[in-house]
Amino acid sequence: MVLAVDSLSYDLAVFLAGIALYYKTPFMTAPPIMLALWVYLLDIYV
Repeated sequence: MVLAVDSLSYDLAVFLAGIALYYKTPFMTAPPIMLALWVYLLDIYV
């Protein structure tokens, strides 16, 4: 279950970062970073 959350969250983070780069909007870089950090903390907890 944790592996599924990891893969979906990291894919979503990369997708959101790609959108932020495509539209050249710096304020859209924070959500992917926070999502990746949340998944990292979930991995440490489990």
